[in-house]
Parts: sequence; C-alpha cells; structure tokens
Amino acid sequence: MSRSFALTNAILGMALFTVGCARDVSGADLGPGSGGDGGMIHTNADADFCNGKGPLVMVGDGQTTQTLCTGQIAQATFQNALCTCNNAELAGYLLTRGMNSTNPADNSDGGASVGINNSYAISAGFSDVGGSFDIAGTQGLTLAGYVAVRGDLRMAGSATIAGLTTVARNAWLAGTYTDLGPMTIDGDLHHAGAVNAIPLTVKGKSTQQAVTILPPCDCAAKDILDIGALVDAAKLQNDNATIGLMPGALDGTLGQVDLTLPCGKFFLTRISGLGKFTVHVTGRVALFIDGDIDATGIVQFQLAPSTEIDIFVRNNLALTGEMSFGDKSHPAGTRIYVGGTKDVVLIGAAGFVGNLYAPRANVTAVGYAEVWGSIFANNFTVPGYTHIIFDRAILTAGSTCGLPPPTTCTLCGVCANGQGCVNNQCVDCKTDADCCGQQSCNNGFCGPVIQ
Repeated sequence: MSRSFALTNAILGMALFTVGCARDVSGADLGPGSGGDGGMIHTNADADFCNGKGPLVMVGDGQTTQTLCTGQIAQATFQNALCTCNNAELAGYLLTRGMNSTNPADNSDGGASVGINNSYAISAGFSDVGGSFDIAGTQGLTLAGYVAVRGDLRMAGSATIAGLTTVARNAWLAGTYTDLGPMTIDGDLHHAGAVNAIPLTVKGKSTQQAVTILPPCDCAAKDILDIGALVDAAKLQNDNATIGLMPGALDGTLGQVDLTLPCGKFFLTRISGLGKFTVHVTGRVALFIDGDIDATGIVQFQLAPSTEIDIFVRNNLALTGEMSFGDKSHPAGTRIYVGGTKDVVLIGAAGFVGNLYAPRANVTAVGYAEVWGSIFANNFTVPGYTHIIFDRAILTAGSTCGLPPPTTCTLCGVCANGQGCVNNQCVDCKTDADCCGQQSCNNGFCGPVIQ
C-alpha cells in the first residue's frame, strides 16, 4: 500500500528547555511583540511530550486525518536500510546489517532491507543485503561480485551475475537472470524470463508467470512529507522564549557554539558559519530550521541515553567538514528530514549516525559510506563501498508516543503491534501484501524479514 503524506495541520506540545553556550547565543526579552522574534507565538511545553507522549502533526489523505507523533512518522518513513526514489550507484561493495538498540535480547543482524525504485549499478564488489532486496527499474544489470539476499529478491530488469547468488526466502524475477556461478533460492521462484545458473537450486516451487515489481519506496508527490508545512507551524508556535533563544542565533556564527536542549521544540532560521557547533540533547527534542544547515567545520548532535531528536530542515543539508547526529549505540534516536534538492554529502571518518530522509536530494559520500541508521534519498551515489547498520528499533519508535494504538492508517507504517494497513484500516495481516514496504507477514504480524 502506498503511504499518503497529505499534511493538513500541525499540533505540537513540548516542555521547557534551557540553553547553555560556549558562546552566548541567547537573547533578552523574546516575548510576543518584543520585536526580537518576528512576532512568533511562543507556547509552554506539554509535560506529556517530555515523557515520550503526545502528538506532533495531523496527516491525512485529503478526506481523513490522523494524529501522529514524531516516532510514528519515523517508523513509517524509515523501514529500510536504504531506499532510493531514483538510482543507487556504487563503486565498491554494498553491505547491510541490522541491530536493535532497544532490545538487547534481539541480537539478529538481519532486517536491513534495500529498495531501489529505478536502477542499481555497482562497478566492483558484492551486494550483500541483510534483508529483502527490491530493484524496480527495468534497466539491465551486470554485477561483478556475488549477490546475497537474506530475505526476498525482486527484480524488474534482466541481470547477469559473475559470482554466486543466494536468496534466503523467495525470488520474483521479471526479466532474465543469468548467473555464471551457482544460484540457490531457499523459497519459491517466480520468473517471467529464463533463469540460468550453474547450478540452479530452488528448494520451493519454481513457477514461470508474469511478474510485476512495484516501486518499494514511496516517492510520489502525494507521499513525500511536507517538511515546509511543519516548519511553518513551528515558526508560529515554539518554545524559543522560554530559553531566550533568538531564531537567528546560529546563523553566520564563528568559533565554538554549544547548546544544551533537555526537552522541547525550537525554531531556528538557519545554521551557518565557520567553527564547531555542538548540540547536547538530554530530552525529547524537535528542531525546525527555516532555511539550510550550511556550515563549515564540525556539527555535532550529542544525545544522552534514552533521548531522541527530530530535525526538520526546510531546504538543504550542506556541510563542509565533519557532521555527527547521534550515538552508534542508538541510531534510531536521530531522525533528519531534508526538504531541499542540493546534494547531501556524508563526511566524517567515524561514519554517519542517524536516519536521513532526503527524497529530493542526491546523497553521496567522500570515499566510502559507513552509516549507522538509514538513508532515504532521491539518488544514492558513493565512489567506494557502502556499509549500513540499520537500527530496527526505529520500526517501533511510535510505541513511545503514549497515544492509543491507531485503528486507521492514512499513513502506511503507523499501525502498532505489528498490524498491517489494509484499506486505511489497521488489521492483523494475512499475506505479505497487507504489510508496508518490504515487511513480511508472519502469524498475523508484520515485521522486517530476518533470516
């Protein structure tokens, strides 16, 4: 089911928060009508929000609306280790694995799916996906290394593989598939064209039939999150006055700047300048930026244990230097939403931490890409290898909202307790088609494919 993001309203409840600075970025007398805040309406925080509860926005399909919190938006948006609205082009290998930062007993490294709406190209190395692997583009594909899929394999185009192919569940192949080595499918094979391998082993049923591969990532205009509307709402209602924070406090700064954000919602016009920007997050925080994050130097968001941050950037994330948005021990706690079209470059020897949503932008890296979290991009281009560790805890991020389990789903992926979304109703699943994205149905529950 396609997920609709028709945004109709914004409701935000937050708690008081304070700011401590290496350089003073606070302002005095920021109340309404002071002239220092552009006439913004400031609201006191809702204590429920800081206890992990409370709604953030209303989303709908133009006819119905639904109250959601940041966690529910996150679990609906970030269902794959990598999702591209257009193409993925890599020079080195692709490796994805999973983790669960909120459940140490769940030590599986699977459930890290990859979805490509158009073409996939890799000039060298292998493709090893710790979940399902969907390629919806019809272009031909030639791979030099092996293909290992720890879930389902779905391909719309023809492919030639130089190494071996292993599929832990089922395969749907709309074109011809030629493997110059062995190919093993542990489940069923559904194929429209010829499948050749030396040897070909199908442990389930092999059926020749018409095969249709649907785009795995929701990228239609109606499906893309309206980040600008969220920022507009935060511009009118925020907690800036409670901490004496000027909206332009981080625009054009030089040197070192430190902010401490225990809990709340705040609004900034832009983050730009030269130096080191450090934001210490010690509570549940939502940050709304009216322009860009466009800085040279080091930008760090440091999260305390059991905290989370959602960053909504109306325009672009364009950093020259090192950026870090969270802790590798809990990548699900950081979500970055980018509305602009300029390239997002992942920089930093320590790797990128966070879940990045940039459906209109090309996401690339300098050299290689090591990601703790996930990437949702228009195009994903990396001149070296790509290694993504997907935190499956984000798939249940909505459980901390404190809202009653939804019975309807204008946005696929918001249902609780493993329910699927069928005809905008949250129901126990019967088949994989009842589940969102590349999840599978097991005994009435939707979840990531973990093999």
